Amino acid sequence: SAVAVHQIGLSGRVRLVLTVRSSSTPPPALARLFAEPAVRTIELDPLDDEAIVSMIDGALDGPVESRTIEILVRTSQGNPLYLRELVTGSIDAGVLARSEGIWRFRGEVRATPQLAEVIMARVAPLPEGQRDAIELLAVAGALDLGFATALVTIDDLESLERAGLVTVRSDDARQVVDVAHPLYRELVRAQLGPLARMRVVRLLAQAEPDGPRSAHDELRSVVWHVRGGLTLDPHRLIAAARTAMAAFDTPLGAELATLAYRQTGDRDSALIAVWCLAEHGRHDAAIELAVEALDATDDPWARAAFRQRLAEEVWWYEHDVDRALGHLADDGTCGEAQTLLDAQRAVFAMLDGRLEEALEASTPLLTDAALPVRFVATIAHAQALVYCDDADAGAAEAAAMFDEALRSPGDLFATDPGVQVVAQVLGMLHSGRFDDARQTADFVSAVARSQQGTQPRGFAAVVSGFVLMMSGQPASAARMLHEGEGHWTDVGVTGIARWSTSGLVICHCSTGQLDAARAALARMDGYDATGFRLYEPFTHLARTWVHLAEKDMRSAVAEAETAVDLAVRQGATSHVSIIAHDLARLGLPDQAARAIGALTGAPSPVAQLRIDTVAAFASGDTESLERCAHGWVQLDAPLFAAELFATAAAAHRRAGRSKDHHRCDGAAGIQLARSGPAATPLLAGRATDTVLSKRETEIAELAARGLSNRDIADRLIIGERTVESHLYRVFAKLGITSRDQIAQAITSPR
Repeated sequence: SAVAVHQIGLSGRVRLVLTVRSSSTPPPALARLFAEPAVRTIELDPLDDEAIVSMIDGALDGPVESRTIEILVRTSQGNPLYLRELVTGSIDAGVLARSEGIWRFRGEVRATPQLAEVIMARVAPLPEGQRDAIELLAVAGALDLGFATALVTIDDLESLERAGLVTVRSDDARQVVDVAHPLYRELVRAQLGPLARMRVVRLLAQAEPDGPRSAHDELRSVVWHVRGGLTLDPHRLIAAARTAMAAFDTPLGAELATLAYRQTGDRDSALIAVWCLAEHGRHDAAIELAVEALDATDDPWARAAFRQRLAEEVWWYEHDVDRALGHLADDGTCGEAQTLLDAQRAVFAMLDGRLEEALEASTPLLTDAALPVRFVATIAHAQALVYCDDADAGAAEAAAMFDEALRSPGDLFATDPGVQVVAQVLGMLHSGRFDDARQTADFVSAVARSQQGTQPRGFAAVVSGFVLMMSGQPASAARMLHEGEGHWTDVGVTGIARWSTSGLVICHCSTGQLDAARAALARMDGYDATGFRLYEPFTHLARTWVHLAEKDMRSAVAEAETAVDLAVRQGATSHVSIIAHDLARLGLPDQAARAIGALTGAPSPVAQLRIDTVAAFASGDTESLERCAHGWVQLDAPLFAAELFATAAAAHRRAGRSKDHHRCDGAAGIQLARSGPAATPLLAGRATDTVLSKRETEIAELAARGLSNRDIADRLIIGERTVESHLYRVFAKLGITSRDQIAQAITSPR
């Protein structure tokens, strides 16, 4: 058959596409065919991350959590066969499943038996020494080459390297050996029973050389000792628990800290354990341990710290406001440490929408001598400033505290300095620094995805989602908000889940997905808002969007007025201006004007732009509409700019100004290309639902790459006149006048 293929290829009457694995040797006849001058050889590299993500999205019907995507991308290593078998195997095993409408891992990734059999066939026939070496690396992870060769022979490692099963790389001026593919590690580990794993970790722990090592290496050494059942200095346990907590490996942090507390009764160990248990959603265990540790200590600061933790558990997870405040009451046992509990009371006031009370209670505590008190007070004060339309000051305050906390981690009780970063991002967002907010939120999300803790991923997803939503990118925002909802329901924090889902409802309505919006609204209404009333105006705004989509004007107006009244009563002026803007976009000018009329004081620049936008929609003045549109363009909020341009275009059309109509409609099209899919009421009057047709997009992309009309015609097998006609329509739709402008117009900055 190889000879026949060779003859067919040489005949020139058939175009052949042949594939061959890089690791295989083709028959001589095909090798001769490959050497022919007319044959092109294309080396196919592993699929890049973007292609892998595209395959995952295409295979699973529904959104996929970003960390789940990251795990599949990392484990498949660009191999589409591995990816398919990992997704299939994980679904079959029940560890990859849809939860609250989003696909997420609920355990370790699993391969199908077929894939496991193929891969393990390479490992099963290994000689004993090589088998020991690959089991060592599968359990330990990457090892210093010198340390590894003290446990297994370099000859065995070299044989594994030649077989493509292990690899050696340079890492910080040292040689590190590891398995060549993540799947080898997972499958070899799965083959080992508990006793075999204990044997390997004992070998690792007992062979560890004395001397200084990095925090990561020390943590790994401690884990080997614990897993191997070996005795260990409790101080090493406590230090390792802190390292695990800092890395947000909350299950490991809870395990090590609890073990240290049981051995020593150390209060810091108990605080770390309680914090890690709570962060991972094990609230009953956290409360039980906090109560036990509280009863065992007379130290005022320790008592205050445990009572603060108990109050947070009861407030966040049990939604018992009175009992939470009872834990913070002055019972005479904390002395000066009572200020820590006063600071926590200010945080609760902020979360419950009592912003003036939060500011009043937290302000005198910002200069307290104790860093933990200043840290907690800043959480309340900075975020209250953000919502009271002094967002730049709130962001700066949170940034300064974050830096101080990083410089003095030993002065803090077990806590997460990253909560100050959340306040920073919200400050950037509410001050109109959308690009800064997006970049910081993207960084926070990338860090959170690499960690074990659920709550950091929840905060990162919710904050990223609201940054995208409030900067006019609802399609991208929906995915993050949906993901955030899932994380917060996992750990039982329904107040934040409710906030996230309110944004998701608005995003679904903004993209024309009414059924999805109704489903999200039903979930939102099922989440308990007790203790988190600060975000309630957005739940009423979400209902307004749905009622208007359902043509229920009476209910929409009632919900809109409730949203305004609630935000005004809270003093959340940032929320009032956001709600007013949305109501104007929805065609409720009276309610929008009522919200604007309730604003007092000098507004921030972005709040002023929202005020001007409300006035422009109400007046219909094209000059005002276009001026506000350009203001949103400068802030990089494309959907809001598109709506204003579309409204101006419609006004120009009614006035018979054809040239201005096309100019504004093209500008709206450019902004929609940046925002992603959108179907808001103000866009309903546009002539086309999309910016460009499929063929126009194809031709525009080729033109943007510099191809001439003749080149495009040859590539697409169409006439040159047809290309010219399509480009004319592209220019008109995008509001541009030359080919040089196409690339900028059709490429999203995100």
